[in-house]
Amino acid sequence: MRYLWLTSLLLSLGYLNSWSSWAQQATEVPATAPTPDTVRHDNSSPVYVLNDRFIVGGLWDVVPANIAEIVVYKGGEVPARLRSVMSHGVVSVNLKKRFKGNTKSLAAIQQWLKLRGPVAFQLEGQPLEDTGLRIVTDAIAGIDVMRPSVGQSTTVINIRLVRTNPRPTYHPPGTIMIRGNASQ
Repeated sequence: MRYLWLTSLLLSLGYLNSWSSWAQQATEVPATAPTPDTVRHDNSSPVYVLNDRFIVGGLWDVVPANIAEIVVYKGGEVPARLRSVMSHGVVSVNLKKRFKGNTKSLAAIQQWLKLRGPVAFQLEGQPLEDTGLRIVTDAIAGIDVMRPSVGQSTTVINIRLVRTNPRPTYHPPGTIMIRGNASQ
């Protein structure tokens, strides 16, 4: 019952709405926070990277006609710059046209959070070592700031991504769909 009350409170405040601004969802986690492995929300989804530079939560905004190449990396074949976030694979999508989306660099996120000193970035609980990657702002579900505890000097910024569920089908299982004009 306690969880239901907390969930309804968070929904009413807009913290569980994945479409609200990522800036409103930055939270500060105390030094006694759970380990990064328990911060990760969806540990079975791959990381999607557009044009080897932009991290997105999924491919819902990509027009299939604009895709030039899709490469799925698993295991040891992941490029060195993405090895730290590849726990469940990396899907690299190269587009024919230049990607036009609102993105933020990791340095811009650190500046927006007004954090000084050494900072380490994580993507869904996995260390993000390549600081040249950019995050699409619509793909950010939330940001967790974990201040250093005693004996540590690095603040950790964990970026959580919006994950989409498959579109629901409106036809019961076993429905046969026929293309074409059946009236002729």
